[in-house]
Amino acid sequence: MIIHDIDIQAGVIRIGITTEGRWKVEKDSGHYGGEAKTLAWCELEDLNYGLKSSWAPDEKIVYHMSLLDPDRELALEKSIKLPAIAWAIFTNGLTQKEAIEKYFGTHI
Repeated sequence: MIIHDIDIQAGVIRIGITTEGRWKVEKDSGHYGGEAKTLAWCELEDLNYGLKSSWAPDEKIVYHMSLLDPDRELALEKSIKLPAIAWAIFTNGLTQKEAIEKYFGTHI
């Protein structure tokens, strides 16, 4: 799986993954890879309070594939790594540009 979607908005961080095959098709056709089908994404929401409070932000992984998708098992296995990456982006105060430079195209 490859991180191919990173979106940082006020109080929200979203990271999506796709398969290496879908990524390759996008790249080989002259695209940047971000348009490949997202199989799973992680979202951290309600991050406006910062790390010093005792708040509990919404933290979720969402799946966008059928039960019969041949890549389902791999997406389920690899997506568990996404929250740690989202938290690293948040705790390090990365901008969207910095997060993309660091994580976009990363194999997990």
